[in-house]
Amino acid sequence: ARRALLAHDWPVNVRELRNALERAVVLAEGDAIELSDLPASIAGASAPLRPADAALAELPYADARARAVEAFDRSFLAAALERQGGNVSATARVLGLHRQSLQKLLRRLEIGSRDD
Repeated sequence: ARRALLAHDWPVNVRELRNALERAVVLAEGDAIELSDLPASIAGASAPLRPADAALAELPYADARARAVEAFDRSFLAAALERQGGNVSATARVLGLHRQSLQKLLRRLEIGSRDD
């Protein structure tokens, strides 16, 4: 992953780097970011598909997208909540969401919080 990040031609836009790293941190299954955690535009065609990604490729687009978005939401929100010590109000503030909207998402995704 490090080699791919260093080899990528980063334009002046630092936001692309930030977004790529945030995505990789959320998707990483272990303590290290792997090549498969990076966006395809950075990892290149050589990045192996994860088993979950391969399974999604067999579904109709709408179903695959819905599952991928839900998996992202679950991982992203759980990590954000953990960084705030389980405090929903603090997490909502950091994410720029209304507390009630975040609570609704957490319930739908079955993510527990300190406020439960």
